[in-house]
Amino acid sequence: GSSMYDAFNKEPMELISKFIYVPNIDDVDEISIETGKIKNTMTLKRQKKPAQKQGEADTTVTTYTVNGKTVEETKFKDFYQPMVNIHADSENDKRDLPDQPEVRITYVLNKGDTKKVVLDYCPYNADFYAAFKDGKSDFVVSRDQVQQMIKGMQSLAK
Repeated sequence: GSSMYDAFNKEPMELISKFIYVPNIDDVDEISIETGKIKNTMTLKRQKKPAQKQGEADTTVTTYTVNGKTVEETKFKDFYQPMVNIHADSENDKRDLPDQPEVRITYVLNKGDTKKVVLDYCPYNADFYAAFKDGKSDFVVSRDQVQQMIKGMQSLAK
């Protein structure tokens, strides 16, 4: 027999875990966020510090900057987490939407074959952006998520 549980199983899309793009922070060297004519650039510069004693591991010290200004690690990570946790709210059913972003995030990576990933948030309707990853859009995200991310960026850049 069919139950409530069966109905849930037939959802066309499991939104849980549909993050647009979640790079590991250790793989990221630079992030730029463009909104209109404003571009903010964040860099993560890592320095290896050799172990002082035998048997100890080398450590890596990361310096975080926003537009050339050093920011505290905790502040940076408080911004980074919600940014990469932007998630799909629904499928994009407007397949012919142009990739004309109001907001663009570019990640420069230090691992893997792809060294650059571009996320474009393009107008979909009053409430949503179509999220394009490297020119292809499968999902829409609430404008609110993107606006919150921009607010976080602005306070980090202060």
